[in-house]
Amino acid sequence: MNMADNKKVYQLTEEGKKDLELQLDYLKNTARKQNIIAIQDAMSQGDLSENADYSAAREEQSRIASEIARLEDILKRSKVISNKDDTDVISIGKRVRLLI
Repeated sequence: MNMADNKKVYQLTEEGKKDLELQLDYLKNTARKQNIIAIQDAMSQGDLSENADYSAAREEQSRIASEIARLEDILKRSKVISNKDDTDVISIGKRVRLLI
């Protein structure tokens, strides 16, 4: 991650923010718990050096941790934008209907 990434502000709609919060909640409270069970099951099989299930579960654990960190960072540095202004200006978060 470069220095510019540290100052980036994410513009999210309220709906987009709620979606990210739901994803984060799922990863923390469901996916991570299921992964712990998968690791424990793989460990119970014995030798971990050639245990494909264990390796896969550990890789999944790493993926889940990375995604949690990414979502937390986005939410921490996000700004909720309003898409309910009564202006004729098109901007992020606005819905536009094209009439052809």
